[in-house]
Amino acid sequence: MARPDRRLIRAAFLLASAVLAAAILAAATVWVSAGRASVPVWLTVLGAILGVIWAATGIAANARGLREGRQQTRRKDLLRPVLIESDPFVDRLGEMDQLSRALVVARCVNLHGQRGAGKSHLLGFVADLINGHRERTGRQPPSGFSASLYFDMADAAGFEEFVDDVRRSTYPDAASWSDFVGRIDREFGSQRLLLVVDNANLRSIWPPLGRAMYEYLARRPGDCVVIGSVDPVVLYNLAPEYVPVRSFGLDAVRDLALHQRPDLTAEQIAELYHQSGGLAMYLTLLLANDRDDRREDAVESFLRFQVLPDLDDTTRSTVATVALLSNVDRAPTTMQLEILGIAGIDRSLQRAAQRSLLAVTADGRIRMHDLVRDSLIRQLPIETDQAAKRLATGLLRVGRPVQASIVALHGDPDGLGIDLAALHSETIETAVAQRNYPVLETISAGYARSDRLANFASRKPLRRALVVYARASCLAGAGDYREAEDVLLAYTPLARLDEGLPDERPGQRPSLIWARPGSQPSSRPQSFGVGSTTAPSTGGRCSW
Repeated sequence: MARPDRRLIRAAFLLASAVLAAAILAAATVWVSAGRASVPVWLTVLGAILGVIWAATGIAANARGLREGRQQTRRKDLLRPVLIESDPFVDRLGEMDQLSRALVVARCVNLHGQRGAGKSHLLGFVADLINGHRERTGRQPPSGFSASLYFDMADAAGFEEFVDDVRRSTYPDAASWSDFVGRIDREFGSQRLLLVVDNANLRSIWPPLGRAMYEYLARRPGDCVVIGSVDPVVLYNLAPEYVPVRSFGLDAVRDLALHQRPDLTAEQIAELYHQSGGLAMYLTLLLANDRDDRREDAVESFLRFQVLPDLDDTTRSTVATVALLSNVDRAPTTMQLEILGIAGIDRSLQRAAQRSLLAVTADGRIRMHDLVRDSLIRQLPIETDQAAKRLATGLLRVGRPVQASIVALHGDPDGLGIDLAALHSETIETAVAQRNYPVLETISAGYARSDRLANFASRKPLRRALVVYARASCLAGAGDYREAEDVLLAYTPLARLDEGLPDERPGQRPSLIWARPGSQPSSRPQSFGVGSTTAPSTGGRCSW
């Protein structure tokens, strides 16, 4: 049933107010003229009826106003700026024009390119242009869209966790992605929207993402979807139009460098172009951390030798904490850090922002590029261990076990202050049951690349078995049954007794998969790293 128009409710309230005022004036007149005798019964009854009508219309008008106020608040949150006001935009007119053309011929577009090339910046800039947060001044975004919804996906935690975070921040009473899309449909009606889902980098998140985007486009046939990723995404039920993003050319590097440092000479700009390789993220770091003894290395070496030695202990601890939290939330807020028991970090965030290690938006959201995030986690081991302990404990306290499991992968398994074996056991079992393949991929990858976790798993055969089980479940769900079988067959915890395999030598890194003598390795790569194909399993329980 259609809701009554707000103007009609307001008109009824004003009319009821006028009639009630007239009735009160008439009653007062009768009372005075009758020598302050009692007011006639009929006038008392009429006044009561008018009072009830006035109260009802007033409540309706105010309720409608409050509801629309909440809608405006939600809309403001959904359409908030992605970039900070000072972020420049250079040399992406070609990619923006290609994106505009792609959205004319396809309803789903994939913007892809190497890490640090500037994909997220481009997508954020397009969303801000459409939403009116940036002056167009010759830069025309894709036409025909009334608004753009931008979501930065923390894909390591899985698609359902991403949906929960989105719903929690906008429509807390929505129970699913379908409910969320329904709320968007009611919120924006027939307005044409551009939905942007950025950083969909794990292959194991593509199937649920594809289903969700298909459902969204089926419900809102006038809208379009743009997915940002490192590799070209493959969706089984959608055929995206692909738009590659390449590194900056010399002209773009000159524009960006002069925006931040107008005093640079042509030779210095050419050196910056040579050092950065045209990568936007590396160029930003070079410009923000001016030093005479620059090394011709990538982001990793630059941060190690030019940036981190200059940071005080508090700032190092802060950036390590933000780096860990960015694994499960692409744009954490300062309020989240305070809720998790991390207070007094405003000054450290400001110092880190001055060095372009992160950016803090006007609404208190913290953004850190994944190249910087991964490098900081590797290069700040002590601070990362401390941050992992604080965050894992805090996330468990607020009821976020999946996020706690992912954060704990980067800490000392024996120094976290929690039962890591039980936590990962529960998380893997739940992920298998829910077919949450990104979580299974993330955990198995974490054990494969960490010596400490590998040693932790090797102490008990069932720990190692559960990690292998998570990996095999991922592969089976992606349809790689042969490789999943190879992974399972290669793990033989009884082989040491039955076949006399030697124990690992002191200091030797224990493998997560024990190859049987005479077995042939799979011809497929056994990488557990990000980007490897992953998938489901048959379920079951393992005890640690």
